[in-house]
Amino acid sequence: MTVIGASMSPQLVHGDRVLVFRWYPSRRLRNGQVVVLTTSRNKYYKRDSGRSTWYVKRIVAMGGDTFTQDTAPYPDADNDEHIRNKAQVDEAGRWSWHIPPGHIFACGDNRERSIDSRIWGPIPTNQIIGIVLAKLPGTSVVPPELTSRDVIPNTPLPSGEPAPDFHAETLSGEIVSLDSYQGEALLLLFIAKNSFSYQKTPAFPTLAEDLATHHIAVTFVFDGTRETAQTLTELLPASQSVLLAPRRANPLFDDYHMIGMPSYCLLDDQHIVRATGFTSFDAATLLASLEQARSDRSQEELNA
Repeated sequence: MTVIGASMSPQLVHGDRVLVFRWYPSRRLRNGQVVVLTTSRNKYYKRDSGRSTWYVKRIVAMGGDTFTQDTAPYPDADNDEHIRNKAQVDEAGRWSWHIPPGHIFACGDNRERSIDSRIWGPIPTNQIIGIVLAKLPGTSVVPPELTSRDVIPNTPLPSGEPAPDFHAETLSGEIVSLDSYQGEALLLLFIAKNSFSYQKTPAFPTLAEDLATHHIAVTFVFDGTRETAQTLTELLPASQSVLLAPRRANPLFDDYHMIGMPSYCLLDDQHIVRATGFTSFDAATLLASLEQARSDRSQEELNA
């Protein structure tokens, strides 16, 4: 298999080839092993999208163990009910997960750039594809379907900086860019075909309606093709703006530093970044960010 992304660096980097032992009894699993797994119950196929997504992660806890870390696993995790329901948080802010029998807890070595059990929760052992035996020497390649941007920055776009331009296709086949929203404040909602996007998407149209009353455009950016977008877009009003930007063919997700989904990036009417975040956000918070930006701009103009 070929490793994609930076979640297992420095041991495994983007483009490394690894040898995977596919058929094995679960008793071979050990803490510290690197495994290939999926978050899908059917580890080889999904009904509507072909082969399920496979991940390379390290086992950090076995069934019966408890995995603990001193801080929240991701920005805004404290406010995300779905993530908190999978963990326990003590008064000091330490997060812990109890791993039931028949499960493992797997994380990337590069925790800041890894989506893993800290957001998925414990993984059943029957969702493990195989055990990584070794990195094959001299076989590191750049997968041909990806661009040369093999590492996504793990820090959000800085507030106050101009947003990167983009070009993406709508569901109707039209190509739009950032300039298509000229003069409009814009909320980009980044989603993918994963369980968190499915859980969050039904609430997004209400958010879009609230923001529309304040003249803020809302556009969904989907990491997938037209075919794989169908199930998610069925959860949205037909009038909702959706852009198709599959990460393997379009740099939009990378340019906006999007690692986990759903995420967002709020731009003011001059397309300056005003707020970014992951999984949890509401209209009041976003409007407050824009109002603060307008206040700061007015003060700068007065000072000038």
